[in-house]
Amino acid sequence: MIATENTWLVIPYDQLPAAKRVAGKLPQGDHALAFDNVQKLWFAKPGADLSILRQWLPAPLAKMPIETNPREEFAEVLAAAGFELDGLPEMDGQHHRVRTFADKSGEKTGVYVGYLDGVPAGWYQDHRLHAEPQKWKTSRQTKDKQAQNHVRASALQKKQSRATAQARQYQHHAHRISQLVALLPEASAQHPYLLRKGVKATTGVRQDKRGRLVIPLRNAAGEVRTVQRIGGNGFKSLKKGAQKAGSFFVVGGALQAGQPLLYAEGYATAASIHAATALPVVMAVDAGNLPQVAAALRIRYPDSQHLFLADDDRKNSANKGLKKAQEAANLTRGRVVSPVFTAEEIQKNLTDFNDLQQARGVDAVREQLATHLAALTLHSASLLTEKQEQSVNAKNTASLETRPDDQQNASAEADDQLLTAVSSDEQPEVTACDNGIYTEPVKDHAVPQPVKAADLDAVLQNITHQYEGKTVVYAHQGERAFIDHGNRITMASPAASQNDTLVLAALLVAKQHYYGKVELTGSEAFKQRAIHLIAQHKLALVLKNPQQQLMLDEARKKSDHREAATPVAAPVDAIVAIDSSTANPPKVTPTDAQRQAETPRKN
Repeated sequence: MIATENTWLVIPYDQLPAAKRVAGKLPQGDHALAFDNVQKLWFAKPGADLSILRQWLPAPLAKMPIETNPREEFAEVLAAAGFELDGLPEMDGQHHRVRTFADKSGEKTGVYVGYLDGVPAGWYQDHRLHAEPQKWKTSRQTKDKQAQNHVRASALQKKQSRATAQARQYQHHAHRISQLVALLPEASAQHPYLLRKGVKATTGVRQDKRGRLVIPLRNAAGEVRTVQRIGGNGFKSLKKGAQKAGSFFVVGGALQAGQPLLYAEGYATAASIHAATALPVVMAVDAGNLPQVAAALRIRYPDSQHLFLADDDRKNSANKGLKKAQEAANLTRGRVVSPVFTAEEIQKNLTDFNDLQQARGVDAVREQLATHLAALTLHSASLLTEKQEQSVNAKNTASLETRPDDQQNASAEADDQLLTAVSSDEQPEVTACDNGIYTEPVKDHAVPQPVKAADLDAVLQNITHQYEGKTVVYAHQGERAFIDHGNRITMASPAASQNDTLVLAALLVAKQHYYGKVELTGSEAFKQRAIHLIAQHKLALVLKNPQQQLMLDEARKKSDHREAATPVAAPVDAIVAIDSSTANPPKVTPTDAQRQAETPRKN
């Protein structure tokens, strides 16, 4: 019998030399045995002859106490949880749906999985009561170390074999489903479910011969893994045995790097949100799948922000909709929003944004989401690819070479740079030459008075924004202040780069949206201005450049003792942002000097 995968063994220390000698080497010359430093067990590599290693194969059942009956023990646990079983539970590692005491005729809201390999264990879940699977393992275990090694080795082997078999099964279903979806026509706009929910069939939704909607669910790599079918009466089903975990459908277009990712559970809810926002919405099927989908998309789109539009399952004690949405938000540093209903609507058990749309129209959905969407930028921090950097540098170099000296006061809307994003893993040096962005000097060098720390909230409240193409343009009290390009923030004009209020507003937005570290680039005067503002207002920003960080540390030490000189901006004013785990805005505590500062005048 030749091993086709890593095969776990239990080899006592005094038998190790004999085991190595018997196992020998593989045809390619490698040793047939290897040691796993994590599991602290030996294993035979694929290609090893297991027939001569039989005495070291795990035999856990021979080591189990005679009085142990894990099936009976698990049955008692399930019965106490309200599960109604006909006989003892199946301990085969498969999902089994059963009735619970609260189920109506035909319902099966209970599910359990039991294992006999290794230490007998399993889990169960009543979807009405439990937001998470409830884990169980037998309470009667042997204390013998060698017996425990047999149990662990057997459990690892069966877990590995199950994973291999499951991956093979998933791939088989995925292949068949992909073929099926390709042959089905697009869904009819007159489908009863769509009409009843008041939503449209987005591109990609199909319809089968039985009149059911067929929604292909893909993984983050774009591969079809399973489908959800929805009948005219609203009955939903997934392909049995196919991979639901981490699979999703996008309603309303393709996801784009740097743009916010919106999530919902079901199709109708996602379609309502798309109708209200005109943004693509990730349909995760159900609340339990939200964290897995979000985790996968966070890796796929590291520079996007995440907004979870949760169902408010207030009727259930666990409120799984909100709990799972918050779990997903924690994984992605995202935000959770649930619909706000009137008391009358709550009495009608309205829970999601499709319910809100049907009750009050799509404008109500749009209004409830407006403030939350305003807090997001269409393009979050993202790295320029090498090709993009070369393109940008070439373009900027050309523009510098052809710009005449007498055009110093021409519009600098795209020239004053405040913030460029890079990842914490790859941090390229950013200089004036790299970005090719220069701020021409302005004739009026009047220096505005610094903004009082107490006015920080007012600064943010006076900031408005609008989308222009692939950028977000911010204004302060109606005056264009700065522009978020997704990988950098630029000041809207030379005057804006000299205005403490506008630079401070840009720093606050950078702190809120890009979190973590930043790097200043440009003139020394601009760097000093930005450092002074960061220190004076105690902004939770860290400067990646060590020299700049040292300057900031010194400025913070002196901020309570003197008024820092406010420099005048000069060519190439920029900040580079680096992702960090710090997502919460800091509490701002003004100093005495800040309280005495004069109100800034506008430029």
